[in-house]
Order: sequence, then structure tokens, then C-alpha cells
Amino acid sequence: MASPDPHARGEQPSDLLSSAPRRRLPRVSARWVVAGVGTALVLAAAGTAVVLWHGRDVVSCGSPTASVATDHPLPIGSPDVPTIGPIAVHTDPYQAGSPTRTHVEARAAHPDPITLTGFRCSDHTKLRFWFDSGSLPDPGVALGKQGTTTITIPRGPAGEMRHGYLLFTTTGDWLVVATTSHGLLGTLLVHVRAGEVTPP
Repeated sequence: MASPDPHARGEQPSDLLSSAPRRRLPRVSARWVVAGVGTALVLAAAGTAVVLWHGRDVVSCGSPTASVATDHPLPIGSPDVPTIGPIAVHTDPYQAGSPTRTHVEARAAHPDPITLTGFRCSDHTKLRFWFDSGSLPDPGVALGKQGTTTITIPRGPAGEMRHGYLLFTTTGDWLVVATTSHGLLGTLLVHVRAGEVTPP
């Protein structure tokens, strides 16, 4: 028996295709769609967390590079002065309500600028710095509202000295963080204490 000729009835091949029963695609359950989207979001968040984790240096008051106490001042040039990489940090005795005189000494040449920031360990309140201003902090203004939250020590040779103040607003532990363009250089834990000063 001969096959029917579509051209004999005036039908076109496209008409036959359009009239053929269509195969339905399997329906995807809504819960599978939601689960798939949720999984994708979780994976994206996890990937971002890994990038952020590897893209930063973790600093902690529990594992400083060095530490010092304001009630145990050390003279400039002392081998016991704590260092962060090539710089040594000297703090004078702390007096409540007053800025704490601080000296930053380059013990070795450093080809990269060094940036200092800091915070109070108990609540991460930012430490403020008063350097290179040519004047003293205003005694009529709270220390926590003066100065800057970061200073940069330009690259330079050994022996250079920077003089300024750390504006500790309370006693307790404060962390000074030193970084360069390459990442974390080190941290200095400062035990800010009031009272009698212990001689070196």
C-alpha cells in the first residue's frame, strides 16, 4: 500500500509537523527549583567567604607580635623596646584624659610605607593617632574625637624617628596594627595602665 502523498492533498510538510502530537517535557517540581536556587546561593556565599578569608590578614589581641605596658616605659634605643618588623614603638606613661606621648623609631630601613591603625580589644573602638600636626591635642575636646584613625610612616632609612601621641581613651588592652601594601606586618598589644610607673 502506497504511502499517502502530502502534496496530493495540498498539505505541506510543515503542516504535518505542526499537526503531529507534541511531546511534553517533564514538569519540574517547584520544590526542586527552590532547592536548586538555594544550593546555588549557598555555594556562591561559600565561595565569597573563601575569597574574603584568603584576601585578608586576621588580627587578634590574643596573638600579638609584641607587647608593651604604659606603666613600664623603656628609653629610646633600648634593645627591649617592642618592634613590629623594622619599627620600634615607645610609649610614655599613661595619664587618664591626656594623650600618651609616643615615638616610632625605624630600627632598619624599610622600602615600603607602613600604615598604623588600632583598636581597643574589649569592643574594637578605633584607636586615634595624633602625629605630624605641629600642635597638641585640644584639652577641651574628648580624645576619641580628635586625631586620625590611621597614620602612614613613609619609607625611609634606619634611624628615622616620628613623634606624636596615641589617644587612649581608657585603660585596658589596645592593639596597634602595622601593615604595608604587601599585607600584615605585625601587631603590638599595648597594656594601658594607670597608677605608679615601674622604672625600666
